[in-house]
Amino acid sequence: MNPALVVNAMHRVYGNSLRMLVAGLMLLFLVLTSYVGLGAVGWAPWVVWVMGTGLVGTEMSQGSLVLVLTRPVRRWEYVLSKWAGLVLACWAYFALALLVSLAFERGAAFSDLPRVALSFAWSAWCVLTVAGTLTLFSCLAGNHGDVALLVLGWLLAGWIHSYSVQLGQSGWPLASALTETGYRALGEFLIPNAAFQFYSQGTFALRSLLPDLMSLALSLGLASLVMERKELGYGRE
Repeated sequence: MNPALVVNAMHRVYGNSLRMLVAGLMLLFLVLTSYVGLGAVGWAPWVVWVMGTGLVGTEMSQGSLVLVLTRPVRRWEYVLSKWAGLVLACWAYFALALLVSLAFERGAAFSDLPRVALSFAWSAWCVLTVAGTLTLFSCLAGNHGDVALLVLGWLLAGWIHSYSVQLGQSGWPLASALTETGYRALGEFLIPNAAFQFYSQGTFALRSLLPDLMSLALSLGLASLVMERKELGYGRE
């Protein structure tokens, strides 16, 4: 990775006033509804998409990416640096959310501090994986087309799920099961969701992280491949 590009990615995230306004309103909502703490982790995927949309696409559309790549920077290094910058920016956001949680929930948060810490550790992991998917979509589409790809992906997932139900009702259980598996795989790819599965002993299943690791590796690998093959210009594509 390139440290300068990582810092630049973080600056682009924090330098957009509209996106920071939305992220701030999300945090304010969590505070006013006493939802900070354990419940805040469910917001992790949406925080990533709010803060990261257009991560690569805006530079492609504006033509500034060509100038960046005139430096001795490999394209796969650029992709990983943008991903890392977004991850660090979102981690900083959730660190702030944790501080707000401890400040506003006071005794309740401190009494359940281990569970709160584990929940925010889940948020940090979720940021890693969701940022990978966003990076791929941003490499595929110019400007903020990554959001459009996410919406199209969810529409496709919804259709697959509906088709799976129809197959089951029509007496095709095997086809229905295979289609449902495809729906779950697509959903896991769009919004990776590693839920720590607690056992009675108080431990969690590390194997539940494997699908997310595979999704992250696939997303970053495809994003790097797309960038290697993409023809760049100085103007809007």
